[in-house]
Amino acid sequence: MTIDSVFDSWSSQRAEVYREHMQIADEWGTAVIVQKMILGNLNRTSGTGVVFTQNPNRERQGVHLFGDFTLCSQGEDIVGGLVNALPISETQRKQLQLDRQSLQSLLPDMYKRIHQIAQDIVENHGYPPQEIEFTFESENPDDLYILQTRDMDIKKTEKNTPLHYPTRPDESGRPGNGYRWRSHERHPCLRHERSERICQKIFQQKPDSRSSGYRT
Repeated sequence: MTIDSVFDSWSSQRAEVYREHMQIADEWGTAVIVQKMILGNLNRTSGTGVVFTQNPNRERQGVHLFGDFTLCSQGEDIVGGLVNALPISETQRKQLQLDRQSLQSLLPDMYKRIHQIAQDIVENHGYPPQEIEFTFESENPDDLYILQTRDMDIKKTEKNTPLHYPTRPDESGRPGNGYRWRSHERHPCLRHERSERICQKIFQQKPDSRSSGYRT
């Protein structure tokens, strides 16, 4: 139904007037792109985040992950500051003296996979330090999706100052050319609940009552 509506719109009166004004040939036709939606608010072990491959508070070479993530949310929630974000690494958590758990402690396998991807981009493919947006639909690392990656845009600031996110992705160095990693070649629950409450509910239960099988 939706696809048919797009094709039918080509023959609408408004479209015909627009084509005549812009001198676009009727024979060109239109196209439909069908794209799978990745959901960071799919369940209680899904989430989304932004990570930098270099810690801005440490002048060290190599990959040192630093950034924010949250459970049960979509990407616009964290970039727009609509949720209380959690740190990516334990080093970051200690540096910023945060009393929240990190991705490294909550979901170690997911952290390892993101670290692996970051190393692959920077060290194996030779890109400069990157800003990576990611979403995962479960605790399984195979359900991790890299939405896009671009050169880091960080302003060195005082300790505890929020990270600087570019406001327009198309201003990045490589618009639209995200680094794609899916299992084999590859390497998400209510958005109104705060991440810290969710983490407490999920990860502080007794081991024999946890359906997720996480270990802290």
